[in-house]
Amino acid sequence: MQTIATLGPSGTYTEQATIQFIHGQALQHEIQYFSSLLKVIDAVGKGCQLGVVPIENFSEGFVSPVLDALAQAQLHIVAEILLPIQFSFVSNEADFDAIKQIYVQFVAKNQCSKFLSQFEHLGMVQTQSNMASLQQLQNNLKNSAAIVPSNAVMTKEFSSKVTDVGDYPNNQTRFVVLSADKHFHVNELTTKANRDGYKTSLVISSGNDSPGALSQILNSFAEHSVNLLSIISRPTCESFGDYWFFIDLEGAINNVNISDAISKIEQDHQVKVLGSYTCV
Repeated sequence: MQTIATLGPSGTYTEQATIQFIHGQALQHEIQYFSSLLKVIDAVGKGCQLGVVPIENFSEGFVSPVLDALAQAQLHIVAEILLPIQFSFVSNEADFDAIKQIYVQFVAKNQCSKFLSQFEHLGMVQTQSNMASLQQLQNNLKNSAAIVPSNAVMTKEFSSKVTDVGDYPNNQTRFVVLSADKHFHVNELTTKANRDGYKTSLVISSGNDSPGALSQILNSFAEHSVNLLSIISRPTCESFGDYWFFIDLEGAINNVNISDAISKIEQDHQVKVLGSYTCV
């Protein structure tokens, strides 16, 4: 049985992504809930065989705490899941003027910024998960409201409900499945030389800052006809000017052009392969 670390409490979008992954893999499983994304990541390989975390949102981009943790953790991405994201604003106050505070998850806050701009004068209580926002509202109904997943509340559970409060109607979040075992799911990867639909994620450290370091990395991929899907830099928090580059590539790590490009980059830079995987 696989124990899967998931952001709790039950009902989060991370749990939905976990369930989608489980159904696709027909896994015997047990879901273990954690109160923060960093605790989810830390649990993988320490009592939990797998973990699921959000890594990128359609409008807000990458989730920085997840990238920073993956740069240092000895974990591997083995799959990704895409989920549509829809938020509602709920309260037991029929008169919005009576609302004094709003519970909202720190990522959801930015995804609903246009709607929330009308409440700039109110206190925003940031939470670690969308369901934690709902729970805090249920425990403090008077003069309170929350941004919650639209499917997490019943139609008549609150006297006031505003649906579709996200900034973008086609909002999606990309989740990744993590494993401490780099061979998890590898059998699929080796059955075909060029895997259609595969993505490879890397962390590259430039080491000592030098002119043209990023250009050298990008040129190596271009010379080997490797298509880059995304690139983002994050500070290593060791010294100013020292960065990790998180790069997503189109294709699998065992594609010759990708492995050759990485071999060339490794002559001057440290390369960590987070994994090659598909969307499930």
